[in-house]
Amino acid sequence: MPHNPAKLEVVARADAAVVRVHQLAERYRRKLSALSPGLRNQLLRSATSIGLNLAEAGGYHPPSKTAALLDVAIGSCNEVERVLRLCQRLKALDESTDQLIEDICRVRRMTYGLRRRVLAPTTPPSEERRPPQPHPSPRSPIHPPQPNPSPAARSIPPQPDPSPRSPIHPPAAQSIPPQPDPSPRTPTPTSDYHPVSDFDHRP
Repeated sequence: MPHNPAKLEVVARADAAVVRVHQLAERYRRKLSALSPGLRNQLLRSATSIGLNLAEAGGYHPPSKTAALLDVAIGSCNEVERVLRLCQRLKALDESTDQLIEDICRVRRMTYGLRRRVLAPTTPPSEERRPPQPHPSPRSPIHPPQPNPSPAARSIPPQPDPSPRSPIHPPAAQSIPPQPDPSPRTPTPTSDYHPVSDFDHRP
C-alpha cells in the first residue's frame, strides 16, 4: 500500500462521496432533524470517518494496523448506507439518493480489496528472481521392468533345443543278462574215450 493516500483511487472516490453526503444533509436538514435530532450529525460523522481512516491507513503502519484502519472505514460505509436507506423508507429522502448509495457501496468494495491485498503474504525478492529449478530425474530401479513382447512374438511357441546338452552326471550303464547259445556245440571226443557197443560183452 502506498504511503501517499492521494495515489489511491479509493480515497478519491471516498472524498467525492463524502462531499455529496454533506450537500445532501444540508439540503434535507429539516426533514432529517424531524426524524431524529442526532440522525443528521450521525450521518455526517460516519461519512467523514470513511476518508479519514483511509488516509490514516496509508501511513507508516504494519499490515495489521493498516487492516484495522481499513476495517473502520468499511464499518463507516455500512453505517452511511444504512442511514440513507432508512431515510428513504421514512420518506425523508427520495430516490435521487440511489446513486449516492451505490457510490458508497463501491467505496466499500474497493476498501475490501485493499485490505485483502495488505494482508496477502509477500514473496521475498530473492525468491522471485530465482529461476525455476529442473525437476530431478527419478532413480532407475534395481530391476528395470522387462519390455512386453509383441503380439507376434507371443504367438510363436518355444522350440526345443536341437542339440541338448549332456547332463553333468550321465546315467549308469544297465547290465545285460547273458543270453543262451541257440546252437549247442557237440562235445569233442578225447583219446581215452571208447564207445561201448551193444555187442561188446566183456567178462
